[in-house]
Amino acid sequence: MFMYCEGLTEIDLSTFDLRKEQSTNAMFSNCKKLENVIIPTDRFTSTTLTDTQYMFDGCENLRGVQQDDGGYLLDLRGLINNASPNYMFRGCKSLQALDMSTWTINTGFNMIETFAYCENLETIYAGKNWSEARNTSGSLTFANCFKLVGASGFAFANNEAADAGSYVYAN
Repeated sequence: MFMYCEGLTEIDLSTFDLRKEQSTNAMFSNCKKLENVIIPTDRFTSTTLTDTQYMFDGCENLRGVQQDDGGYLLDLRGLINNASPNYMFRGCKSLQALDMSTWTINTGFNMIETFAYCENLETIYAGKNWSEARNTSGSLTFANCFKLVGASGFAFANNEAADAGSYVYAN
């Protein structure tokens, strides 16, 4: 939809109704100057959205996705059934924190390079729904996320072990 919009720095999606969408694949991919996306909470709660692959891939300046009811941490409450966030935030070098505590992580959840190359990512908030995250698959989920620290101070070690099953735990 907005892929490769090189001049796009901010977008307010309050006029978009995404409740029935099944895919936002590559929606903002390679919008390198994009800093902020405002998503209307009441229009992004989806039980049908299952594909967010590449949604923000290559958005180097993305600082956050803001809900219209406040909060600046990325909080994609509507993506509870998302089975495919592969490459979703890859290369989002400016992201520092993500709130994904409402996501439901089920067996078969794929996270290939979901956060890879998010060099400034320090925190991902995960809730009790992430307790079965060891059943996820995904190579290099956290590749080059050197600032990321997990539960009880568990720090990023190397790219070989940067997969979803090794690093995702509810804290």
